[in-house]
Amino acid sequence: DWHVDPGTHFAAATGAEPDFRTTWPVHCVAGTAGAELHPDLDAEHLDAEFLKGLHTDAYSGFDGALGEPDAVPTGAAGERPSGTVGPYGATAVAAAAIEAGAPGLDEWLREQGVDAITVVGIATDHCVRATVLDALDTGYEVTVLTDLVAGVDEAAAQAALHEMEAAGAILATS
Repeated sequence: DWHVDPGTHFAAATGAEPDFRTTWPVHCVAGTAGAELHPDLDAEHLDAEFLKGLHTDAYSGFDGALGEPDAVPTGAAGERPSGTVGPYGATAVAAAAIEAGAPGLDEWLREQGVDAITVVGIATDHCVRATVLDALDTGYEVTVLTDLVAGVDEAAAQAALHEMEAAGAILATS
């Protein structure tokens, strides 16, 4: 997630409490610590980062676009964007981390010759589920490492794993 202003995805936008199904607490705001990769992740092995949800909920990784969250973009005059944007304090630099016309995940994977993916992450019953189902619909062979996913709701997470498996995903452990 790389949120600038995802609208009603953040419950705060409506003044309601999050329901943890369609509305959420403020999280993963672009340019803040909450949107950074975990410090224990060895980023040396990352080939690309796909940022999703700037202005929408975007549950699937296939909703993302290639971005460079650590790059310092410059404008036409060679100046960096400054300040914050959106109502949640996303930095202007981070909000500009995706260039216009950047490829989406599917386009990038196909350019790399990838036909099988392994999915890990959070949340099993939301983002993992959406990414896996989109990947299957797009023709990838998909493996979900069940010991490296975590759900918001245990019953919903188990149902999501069964749905992914029924759709053709391979469930395995690391």
